[in-house]
Amino acid sequence: MRWTPPVLLHRSPARGDRVRDGPVPTGGTGPARTATAPRDDPGEHPGEHPGEHPAVAATAAALAALAAAGTVVELPPGLDDPADRAAHLGAAPEALAVTGVLVARCSRAGLPAGSTGTGGVDVRPDEPVLVVRAGVHRTLPGVLAGVLGLARLDPADDALAHRLTGAAPGSAAPVGLPVALTTFVDVALAVHPAVWVPAGHPRAVFRTRYDELLRLTAGHPVELG
Repeated sequence: MRWTPPVLLHRSPARGDRVRDGPVPTGGTGPARTATAPRDDPGEHPGEHPGEHPAVAATAAALAALAAAGTVVELPPGLDDPADRAAHLGAAPEALAVTGVLVARCSRAGLPAGSTGTGGVDVRPDEPVLVVRAGVHRTLPGVLAGVLGLARLDPADDALAHRLTGAAPGSAAPVGLPVALTTFVDVALAVHPAVWVPAGHPRAVFRTRYDELLRLTAGHPVELG
């Protein structure tokens, strides 16, 4: 077994201090890191340092390989409330993203399996997809299903979501995944000069722009609310 060193994260200031927000700079690269395999259990491992988590390592490596402007930032413990996180990051609560995995269960009546429907994206029955949404929006599977021409999209159970992303529910990064997933990005995030996105651990995020997020994820814009 090969030992992979912990990822060196940028630690945000202690709780009560704010991270300076503003437009995300363009450019910036870094050395790629070797990602480790995701763990088998879907627990959040709250006592585990984010830099020791395989999903965070994979996220950091992917951001570097894709020449992303931002890097992974570690949040201090205790920032569980979204409003507290937003205040700490110096961002609007609407600029904090949440991720989720949904599974297409069947096609819309009258459309063949795998039809692109009105969304122009080929999602087949039983295919999992990743949604990056503004944290203030609920995930609305019915809305997205209608866009894709599917009768139903169901939230993936925790075990499946963890197997696909290597992270606890809600904290999966949309890059560096063990399995490539078709990704949809909430257009509500586009109005913010900087967007904070989960980085594979409940206390890890990275900063990006909406246009860059679409590039990094090969994502499809979608209106969720």
